[in-house]
Amino acid sequence: MSRILTKVCLVLAVVLTGLVTVGAGPAAADGGSPVGRFDELTSSLPGTINVRGWAFDESAPAAVIPIHVYVIAPGHQEIHVIRTGKARPDVQAVHGVGANSGFSEAISVRARGQVEVRVYGIDVQAPGGNVLLGTRSVSVGDPDPILQVDSVVSNAHQTVQVEGIAFDPSEYLRPVQVHVYVGGRAGQPGVEGPFVTLADKQREPVITGGFALTFHTQNLWADQPVYVYAVNHGEGVDTVVGPTMVNIKRDTTAPPAPSIVRGPGASASAGTVTFEFTVDEPSPRFQCRWDERGWESCESPVSRPLEAGEHTFDVRAIDLAGLVGPFNRQRFTLTGTTSGQPPGNGGPGDESGPGKPRVKVRAVDRGSKLQVRVTPARNAVSYRFVVQRKVGSTWRRVARSATRGKAEKRVLDLRRGRYRVVLTAQHGLPAQRSATVRLRR
Repeated sequence: MSRILTKVCLVLAVVLTGLVTVGAGPAAADGGSPVGRFDELTSSLPGTINVRGWAFDESAPAAVIPIHVYVIAPGHQEIHVIRTGKARPDVQAVHGVGANSGFSEAISVRARGQVEVRVYGIDVQAPGGNVLLGTRSVSVGDPDPILQVDSVVSNAHQTVQVEGIAFDPSEYLRPVQVHVYVGGRAGQPGVEGPFVTLADKQREPVITGGFALTFHTQNLWADQPVYVYAVNHGEGVDTVVGPTMVNIKRDTTAPPAPSIVRGPGASASAGTVTFEFTVDEPSPRFQCRWDERGWESCESPVSRPLEAGEHTFDVRAIDLAGLVGPFNRQRFTLTGTTSGQPPGNGGPGDESGPGKPRVKVRAVDRGSKLQVRVTPARNAVSYRFVVQRKVGSTWRRVARSATRGKAEKRVLDLRRGRYRVVLTAQHGLPAQRSATVRLRR
């Protein structure tokens, strides 16, 4: 962490100050050679230098001339060509010529750290020769992202966790993207990635470039190389750290049976039954089964309304590898309301019969509202139903609702027309439809 803090301080120092060293004065005239001066050198952004000055060729004082900029660092030298052509009225006032002799350019450079910059005016017309306009030095910051990978671990089936710090000196306040590849570098055959995150988490009071990424591989496990890239903003190139070797775990053991931590006990009253369960397995999925009617996805806690009688509840876990573990079963008995239903009365529109619920509708409040009533009335059980209105020769759904409480009644305020109610299949009972009733407003 101290290395990162040191780099942050250096980056800020370069950005704010440029660390400029002043060079020599104007180059003297030499019988037709260029005349000029290297006025200023700064580095306001990492990877960039700014040069400013003026020059003209005595043999052709109105001509735009080339300026060669040499950037020199230990073991490194690069040359950049710029040109004059910018207005310099101060030069014209002194020399009587050179109205457009100025040069001022921002140059992207490959050199880093303390560099020496030499600027030459290039002779364009004989007699004469090229002239050194001045030498200056400046500290150039590294524009490439700074990346530190703190840890690469695998603690679960084909799962990798990567943590570290990344930021770009070119745009220090803008978080960089971090790309992670497993199995090799980006673009290599068989590599998985990129797995992407943003380095925007606070790690220290002055650093907001922290990142923590967890991802799952598809076909890679055992010892694998991991490469982490910090994606560059603006000047510079991506920074890569790697390979970091990690042993990616592969789970071949199914999870244990979940523990049921809360349930109705061996005997309880009929109604809504709730179970809570847990398992010692990272990020499991669960499946539940009631009375052996088929497995379905579930989460703890899970609830279901049940009638009186003997019941079973089963729960099992599925791990990240897709391995299905054994189930845990609890048997219990509910007492109270039985599942037997009174027979229908055979009236008009009554489609109920033995073992079926009965739904009745009638107009109340002087025929302006629809009352829905379902029997048998059962505590802690509600019936869901759909209201249909006849439009022409078809029935259209206009509302959904449900009964509440022991009375199992509901009153709905609807517009005038002909209505009926459809009771959907629920609580182990079949669907049923009511007779038709007319509402008047």
